[in-house]
Amino acid sequence: MRKAFDRQRRLDCPSVTKVPLNLNCRNETVPILRGLQHIYSRPQVRDPILRTIAKINQAIIQEGHRLEPKAAETVRGDSLVAGTNIHYPTDSSLIGDGLRKVLGIVVMLAGVFGLDGWRQHKHLYRKARRLVRKIERIAARKGEDYQGRIKKPYRELLELAEMVFARAESLRETVRKNGTGDAEALAWDQELETFLKRTRQVCGTARRRVLGGETIPNCEKLFSIFEPHTQLYKRGKAGQPIQFGRLVLVYEDGAGFITHYDILPRDKSDRDVVVQQTRKAQKRHKGRIRRASFDRGFHSPENQEKLAKIIKHPCLPMSGANQAEKAGEDGERRVPRGAAVAPGNRIGDRRARVGQRAGALPRPDGAGICTLYRSGRVGPESSRAGQALDRSGSLSLFFNRLTIRGVLQTGP
Repeated sequence: MRKAFDRQRRLDCPSVTKVPLNLNCRNETVPILRGLQHIYSRPQVRDPILRTIAKINQAIIQEGHRLEPKAAETVRGDSLVAGTNIHYPTDSSLIGDGLRKVLGIVVMLAGVFGLDGWRQHKHLYRKARRLVRKIERIAARKGEDYQGRIKKPYRELLELAEMVFARAESLRETVRKNGTGDAEALAWDQELETFLKRTRQVCGTARRRVLGGETIPNCEKLFSIFEPHTQLYKRGKAGQPIQFGRLVLVYEDGAGFITHYDILPRDKSDRDVVVQQTRKAQKRHKGRIRRASFDRGFHSPENQEKLAKIIKHPCLPMSGANQAEKAGEDGERRVPRGAAVAPGNRIGDRRARVGQRAGALPRPDGAGICTLYRSGRVGPESSRAGQALDRSGSLSLFFNRLTIRGVLQTGP
């Protein structure tokens, strides 16, 4: 019951909708699980639920802003990578994944119509797996002229893949001639078409990169057969220089509420969307945002100019320590030089650090001292209201993460 759900479908286990449940059991969780199965299998029901969760989140934020009105005047923006559940992608391993899925589906599809010709599907997959392992060993050991030695097993793997593709297309043609009126057969045929397309894309990338010596841009690569929306990001994070997933831009207000987020397209970066998304965040805040801070990855002269028309005091530090200090002093300091400034009052000191907050849910029970009281923003008489606000912030973050994960699982 506590194991994480693996979103990559496997041939040796049923999908969520086909998991058998003991409906004669009197345990109260069984009807709940059956209801979740039903919702999961019907996108026309599941998608409105996600939209309802977003509305609940907005209602919680509005109540928090009622308790702390000044929280809506300041926002911080940052981006984080919402990781996808994939193994480290290589061309050979992705081709192996694709062949495994294609061979499994064609066997099921042939079985529906009683067609022969796929008795050696296990042998074909073992042959593909041996070639994948051979490629991985050569790539790991490297050595003299390893790039030349790795081409031979790649050619054999690509030839095997093309043979499987040709036979799979022949089976699909036969199925179409016999008619795909059966719902099960139609579902298998559509799934087979999807995985044929994705595996062919990976084969084309491998042929261009390994055999042709081309450099393939990341926007043309497929990093997962099962989660094709995955993108590679080189953000230079300590311990995670390379991350796989989707970039999510998050806005946090002065009280810690996640008030707005956006899942970036695969080919867009922070500075490409900050103006558009800040305009949306300002609309969500009903025009109350006066100060906004971002890190240097969002900066460009054009963004600085456009954000100044949306928000009174935008802070986008330029790259380089001296440039960032100059921008903080000239653009955002609102007190005389030398005057005492409380930590956190200058917006340059409140750079976006929402990635860690969005990465882990805070305690939902609101136990402990209210964070607003601890930070000195409210007095002791408001601590109970502050604790309620903390709980609302936790719920806000929970619903935001739930919505983001739902969007990533159902497609961006």
